[in-house]
Amino acid sequence: MLQKTSRGYADRGERFGKLPPRGSPNGAEWTLIQYATAKIGAILVNINPAYRVHELEYVLNQAGVRLLVSAQSFKSSDYAAMVAEVRPAASLAAVAVERCTSLYGVPTMFIAELDHPDFDSFDLRWMRTGDLAVMDADGYVSITGRIKDMVIRGGENIYPREIEEFLYTHPDILDAQVIGVPDQRYGEELMAWIRMREGAEALTAEALREFCTGKLAHYKIPRYVHIVAEFPMTVTGKIRKVEMRQTAEKLLNLDEQR
Repeated sequence: MLQKTSRGYADRGERFGKLPPRGSPNGAEWTLIQYATAKIGAILVNINPAYRVHELEYVLNQAGVRLLVSAQSFKSSDYAAMVAEVRPAASLAAVAVERCTSLYGVPTMFIAELDHPDFDSFDLRWMRTGDLAVMDADGYVSITGRIKDMVIRGGENIYPREIEEFLYTHPDILDAQVIGVPDQRYGEELMAWIRMREGAEALTAEALREFCTGKLAHYKIPRYVHIVAEFPMTVTGKIRKVEMRQTAEKLLNLDEQR
């Protein structure tokens, strides 16, 4: 293990005169790091695990640190977030190289990364989630849907989430999902899959249209309605809208119209 650790440092170019510091509570790793750095002739700088952001930044700058070995966290100290705040460029570089798909940290960490003057130089294009969102005047973001779920009807962009939220206001609707189905005239039309409350009479397309008229723009009113007991789901509990679209085309005989 000592040989592997030493070789790992050497492969990163950590030779004499470069400083790999250590900031973490006592553990078996400490012994390995101490002997490994001594074996390759590197200088080990110990950092007090109780340090906070300002103190950490000061010692890293003063010691000319090139490599930091640290625990993820300990008690009330989130070392990963502290390092990200002090060295946002290093965090962004790691995200880009490792193609991270999920980031965790405190708000100040993300603010430091977003404010970095070279933020645009990091290749983070692959990190797009596909979520649609709106931001209010106070900077709070609300997810409104998914790009792949957006319906384009006659040149109008329609976001199913907005219509679903409105349909929930109907007293007899327990749940609703809105999808786009092919249409020869408009490109796509809206179809609402609806779960009714127990004992409620099934809604027709006409009844739903009447409920929506005057409350939604005409192009946002679903043309088709399909009443179901359950929605098709994945093993993780997500609604399978792709499967719903495939089923809808068969129910509406859209395959024959193409």
